[in-house]
Amino acid sequence: MAETVPERISSEERALLADSAARLFERAGGLTRARRLRGRRPALDRAVWKEMAEAGLLGLLLPEERGGAGLGPLAAGAVAEEIGRRVVPEPFTAAAVLAGGLLAALDTPAARDLASRLAAGEAVPILAWQERGPEARTLLDGGTLRGGKSWVLAGDAADPLLVTAQEGDAPLLLCLPPEGPGLVAEHRRTADGRFLSELRFDGVALAEDAVIARGDRVAAALARAVDRATALAAAEMVGAAAAALAMTLDYLRTRHQFGRPIGSFQALRHRAVDLFMHLEIARAAIEEVLAALEDDPDPSRRAALASRAKARAGELARRICRETIQMHGALGYTEEYDLGLFVNRLATLSAWLGDDAFHRRRWFARTMPAGEGA
Repeated sequence: MAETVPERISSEERALLADSAARLFERAGGLTRARRLRGRRPALDRAVWKEMAEAGLLGLLLPEERGGAGLGPLAAGAVAEEIGRRVVPEPFTAAAVLAGGLLAALDTPAARDLASRLAAGEAVPILAWQERGPEARTLLDGGTLRGGKSWVLAGDAADPLLVTAQEGDAPLLLCLPPEGPGLVAEHRRTADGRFLSELRFDGVALAEDAVIARGDRVAAALARAVDRATALAAAEMVGAAAAALAMTLDYLRTRHQFGRPIGSFQALRHRAVDLFMHLEIARAAIEEVLAALEDDPDPSRRAALASRAKARAGELARRICRETIQMHGALGYTEEYDLGLFVNRLATLSAWLGDDAFHRRRWFARTMPAGEGA
C-alpha cells in the first residue's frame, strides 16, 4: 500500500505542538527525571509513555485509521526537538518513528493492530534490523530463527521486539516477545544512560502469528523508516544542542570574573554568536529536509536527504559539545552538572544510525555524478 502524503503542518501548528510537548515533559519531571532514570532498565516510565500517547505524540507518523494523526516528519520534528531539550528517556525516535514508521507503511492486519497499540501507548515496539556481518545474518528456517542483531537502541524497553529476517529469498518482519527460549540479549549502557542491545537467536521457535509482513515491501518500508528516523534523530540533536547553548549563555551572564560577567568579554561573545549561527543554520537545514521527506517518492533522494540532516547535526553536536564545555571551564566536565546530560545525549545520537562522516560519504555517493570527486 502506498503511504499517503500528509497535509503540511503550518509553523503556527508546529509551535503549538512543541509547546504542548514541552509542558508535558516538564510536568513529568524534566531534567530531574532524566537524571533519575539514567542507567535504569528500562529507561522508560509507562505512565509518561501513556501520557505521550494521550497527547497524540506517539501517533504523529501513523495514519488516522490506525489511531494516529498522520501529520508527518515536520510535526514529529517539533516534538523531537523538545525531547532533545529535556533529554527525555522514553524512546520516541526508536519506537514511534523507526518502528512506528515501518508499521505505518505495511498494510497487514498484524501491522495495523500493532500500530494502533503504539498510538494508544499500549506497546513499545523496538526494531532490530542491523547485523554485524554475514555470520550474524538472521534466518528463518523451518519455523526456527537463528542469527543476531546489533545496536538496538532501547532494546531493553522492547514490548514487543520487531526483527527483520530472511526466509529463503524473502525478507520478513517478525514480532517477538522480548524474552523467551533461545533469545539471548546483552544490554550495554550508552553515554546518556540508555541501553544498546545485542541480540542472539539460538533456535527461537516462532508463534503462528509472528510474521507481520513478508516480501519486497518489507525492504522498501524499512529503508523509508530508517531515513525518517535518521532525520528525526538529527532534529532531536538540534534540541539538545539548543538547550546546551542556552545553559551556557545563562552561565556567561552570571559567572563573574575581574568584577564583571564573563559574557561581557568580547572573545566569548564572538564564540557564543558563532555557535548560535551554526545552530540556526542546522535547524533550518533539518527542517528543510523534514519537509522534503514528506513529499519525495524517490528512495535514493530520501536517503540523501536523511544523510544531509544527520551530517549537519553531527557537525553541530561536535562543535556545541566542545565549545560549551570550554566556556563552562572545569564545571563543564562534572557529572553532577546538567550540561553533561546534553553532551552525553548528543554523543549517543551522533553515533546512532551513522555518524556525520558516514552520512557525508552516503550523501556524496547519492548526489555526486559518477566520476566526479575521484
